[in-house]
Amino acid sequence: EKVGDGISKAAVPFLNELFLRFTNGYLYIGRTAKDLDAKKLLAPMAFFAADDGAVISIAARLDRIPAEVKTLFFGQFEHKVMEEQKKNQAGQDEIKKKVAALTTDAGIGAVKMLLDDGKELSLKAFADPKSDDLRIELTVTAKDGTALSKTFSGLSGRTSLPAAIAAVKNPVAHLSSKAGLPEALKKRFEPVIDQMVKDAIDKAGDREAARRVLEPLAATAKAGNVDFAITLAGPDANKHYSVVAAAMITDARELEKVAKAYAPMVPANVAEITFDVEKIGKFSLHKLVAKEDDADFDKVFGTRTGWMAVSDDCIAVSIEPEGALLKAGLKASPAAAPVLDGEVALARLVPLVEKKLKPDEMQALIKDSFGNSPPAGKDTIGLSIQGGRQLSVKFKMKGKAFRLATMLDQFKLR
Repeated sequence: EKVGDGISKAAVPFLNELFLRFTNGYLYIGRTAKDLDAKKLLAPMAFFAADDGAVISIAARLDRIPAEVKTLFFGQFEHKVMEEQKKNQAGQDEIKKKVAALTTDAGIGAVKMLLDDGKELSLKAFADPKSDDLRIELTVTAKDGTALSKTFSGLSGRTSLPAAIAAVKNPVAHLSSKAGLPEALKKRFEPVIDQMVKDAIDKAGDREAARRVLEPLAATAKAGNVDFAITLAGPDANKHYSVVAAAMITDARELEKVAKAYAPMVPANVAEITFDVEKIGKFSLHKLVAKEDDADFDKVFGTRTGWMAVSDDCIAVSIEPEGALLKAGLKASPAAAPVLDGEVALARLVPLVEKKLKPDEMQALIKDSFGNSPPAGKDTIGLSIQGGRQLSVKFKMKGKAFRLATMLDQFKLR
């Protein structure tokens, strides 16, 4: 609705109304008509003088949002979340209800902390035709000295042994994470974890075996720290793949003892297990060879041999003929680790996940997407989350990887 002097008014949720002015080839938006006084408006060329290189850039100064607007937004958000939680709890047992309640409380608390302690939130998209890079970056900055600022700082400078063990050059896919829960949330989860373990042990056929397996895992869960990595490597000259994975586990040696105690019960026609094949640093290396036929497994990995390495607080496994990748990883020192890091090479991953795709069809998609040049290094999609002075979430994709994904989707719709 027009209100005069070239200014219009529009009704919007939460804020009730906003005021608009079209001038200088741009749309200006303000909370009041006075904000859009023609004499006070900044010229577009002055506003965009500092080019950040982004094709789209959105910034919100959280510390400048009026308190009443924050209160209104948070109230609406909390109400909606609680209503959804009540709907989803129908038919759930008590343990699931408690886990859902704690998770919901944690999410609501995180939003409250962001509104109270957040300084600036920015979202930017970049597109570089020369490097064929597409990037989206979300950054959250906290007010100095706040709990949120300390949380962000605590997420940086971390190292991870699993990330180092699973580090493979030019992987098909990789995912690693190093994160932890706040102390207050850990304490709230402890009784829930204890109850889950008790229920599982009570229902187990062999309670002693279940206890010996579940208690170390429960201790890891109650510590509230996530530290794992998994990598898919290949294909080799024979078009076979390998997997390497590792995770920090409280009292991993106890799980090793359980494995050794129950290994003799595994039928010889199912698997052949050999313990303590080799000692590498703090790790004891074990070998398992599966005996049962699995055509799909054999086609992908070309072997039925698996390896497991155990130290006092880490378990690492791999699927590969000689364990070369795992053995090399066990000699590595802990590597710098963000909160989350993942990447896939789409051209090499698609043949594994799209089994109905014929080889000639795959070749046609590759050629249409990458031309006559090989796709290596041009087909990657990645996501990372890092802490420090600010929390940064970065998504990156090669343009040709996006083209391949789009063409694959269109092909599947035929």
